[in-house]
Amino acid sequence: MAELSLAAAFLAGLAGFASPCVLPLIPTYLYYLSGVTSKNEAGSRGKILANTFAFVLGLVLAISAFGILLGQLLSHITGDMLVLAGRMSGILIILFGLYILGFVRLGFLDDRHGLKLPKAASIAASFFIGALFAVVWTPVMGAFLLFVIALALTQPAEAPVLLFAYACGLGLPFLITGAFASQAAAFIKAHGKEMAVIDRAMGLMVLIIGILFLIGGLPAL
Repeated sequence: MAELSLAAAFLAGLAGFASPCVLPLIPTYLYYLSGVTSKNEAGSRGKILANTFAFVLGLVLAISAFGILLGQLLSHITGDMLVLAGRMSGILIILFGLYILGFVRLGFLDDRHGLKLPKAASIAASFFIGALFAVVWTPVMGAFLLFVIALALTQPAEAPVLLFAYACGLGLPFLITGAFASQAAAFIKAHGKEMAVIDRAMGLMVLIIGILFLIGGLPAL
């Protein structure tokens, strides 16, 4: 059961990256952080990759730190409270699944909270922006993060690992994009809309997991 939750958290990270409100902006975002343009990328691939790595490191550390804090806060949930948390999480996960699939609207998820990018590109700035990216709010990516938090409510001891798995799922595509920036930009431009199917598939998976938690088919560990 733990393996299923970890896989779901990792896939939620991947899907958050591929969401329509995030994916199209990624190449431009990484170019900006590196102080590079697509025209002079050829001689700056090392710089792009280094800044991307710093960005992902900041992202993973920030989300992992949140996971550790969440685990500590949830460590007192035991016995009947854990069963109740599992049922409540099932309801929340179903709600997020329906939101991702487009069947319901959640006002607090529809709000976008961005961040200001630094004027000068540097490794330190990329690390800092990566850490801040963990709290940047876009509708679909926010739903996937809340899904993982709801999973953690059913398995408090696994909260740090679940959030780390989510962070890795979100960060890995950034590294791949940074390593092949121009190719990734071309691919995203050509197939970005088609990749929206990932959201639909993940929304369906989230919905099924929520139903299983609600009926007790996935007991908390």
